[in-house]
Amino acid sequence: MDAALLSRLTNSPVIRIFHAVRIELQSTGTSINLIDGSASLALLVDGQQVTFKGSDPTFGVIGGIDQINEQIASEAPSVSVSLMPASANAIGELSQPDNQGSPVRIWMGSVDDLTGIVIGMELLWSGRLDTVVTSIQANGQSCELVTVSAYDRLFSVNEGEALNSKWHQAIWPGETGFDFNVDSTVEIYWGGEAGKPSTTPIPGGGGSIRSLPGIFGG
Repeated sequence: MDAALLSRLTNSPVIRIFHAVRIELQSTGTSINLIDGSASLALLVDGQQVTFKGSDPTFGVIGGIDQINEQIASEAPSVSVSLMPASANAIGELSQPDNQGSPVRIWMGSVDDLTGIVIGMELLWSGRLDTVVTSIQANGQSCELVTVSAYDRLFSVNEGEALNSKWHQAIWPGETGFDFNVDSTVEIYWGGEAGKPSTTPIPGGGGSIRSLPGIFGG
């Protein structure tokens, strides 16, 4: 853990914690930089100062973040981030086929209440955007961004494939079945949600082929 953050967590009687999310959209080459609170913080990312805010004019605010655990598993780990966007246009942008695989990172850090200075920051998650699930209620809408580990390629024999019309037509030009796939009653397992392959007997043989708490008032 970052030494400054560890010291803060160990020795300070009052600790103000924040969580920051950065989503680098491949469709536009821009980034969404949000924190789970109504503040604005300058964080050091890849050697540069980047401003993270509690609200983005297009993509809204963080609605929640999955609990992140260290574990050993036989399938690619995943973490979901919930956003509450300002409009349906933002949902459409997040759902662009080119955004599948966009880098997503999540940090935890501490900030001084009086000065607003960041005291230590630790990277909790580095992954890639897998799927976007939209939820519309009577009084609002939200997007659940399912991200998978950046190392999920170790679990996949078909690296580079994508569950969208653009990739599908790259293999079968003019085949537009994905353009009309609007049946929300069918759950498609993909990326971090992919299940293990079923076994098929060989004829005549014996073998077989989501939350972390918010900050600044909760």
